[in-house]
Amino acid sequence: MRLYKITLLLVLVLCNKSYGQKYSFKKEWPTLATIYLSGAFDGTSETLAHHYMEFDKVFPNANQQYWNPTYSWRNKYKDGNYQMGPKYLGSTSFLVWTTDGYHMLRFSRNMMIVGTFMLHPREKKNWKSHALDVFMHTSFYHMGFWTTHEIIFNRHK
Repeated sequence: MRLYKITLLLVLVLCNKSYGQKYSFKKEWPTLATIYLSGAFDGTSETLAHHYMEFDKVFPNANQQYWNPTYSWRNKYKDGNYQMGPKYLGSTSFLVWTTDGYHMLRFSRNMMIVGTFMLHPREKKNWKSHALDVFMHTSFYHMGFWTTHEIIFNRHK
């Protein structure tokens, strides 16, 4: 928790200093929001994969067949049996994101990263401004991850 507070404070200080000018949240908020969501999707998918019990405490009525990795991996295959092959065209490759919660969250994370690049303002900046952008977007990604993985799923009670 302490590291998060220090990072947030550092982000806010850098936003105000930004090498002589204020950081333009008006221009950057869409990309900061998409990269934050990307981190949140990543934190949730990692919770599913490695700490499912914490996910289940927050969402006790979640469909186990879709969200619980112990069972959901079978959704890719006919009758849940990998020896029978894919359930449908692409269920084990390019459409795997349609089969279970883990892969859907990974796909969503990737779409938010692509969205961040697509939405980022195209303007000439000096290297210091680019470095600040990298720091800001990395910080927001990790804040999104931390929000889900550590706060919502409360891994460290």
